Order: sequence, then structure tokens, then C-alpha cells
Amino acid sequence: AVQVLITPKSAKAVSHQLRHILHEITRVVQSHSICDISSTPFPSQDLIE
Repeated sequence: AVQVLITPKSAKAVSHQLRHILHEITRVVQSHSICDISSTPFPSQDLIE
């Protein structure tokens, strides 16, 4: 697995996939946070714990 990441092409593909995953996670978290703000005073604290 480590040897595959060393190659530039694979590293570029992995970084692109990670960026896409992070974007999806951020989008989901933001949408959930917006929903939780109306019901709970500290939605971010609930998500962390």
C-alpha cells in the first residue's frame, strides 16, 4: 500500500479522492449542524463527543 502511494500518479488520485471525501463529509456535517441548531444549543459539541 505504501509503495503504491509513492508513485506520483497514484498519490494524485488518492489526494483527489480524499479531497472529494472531505468535501462530502463537510457538506453532510454542515447540513446536519443547520438542522441541529434549531433544537440543541451546542450541536458541534454533540458531534465531537
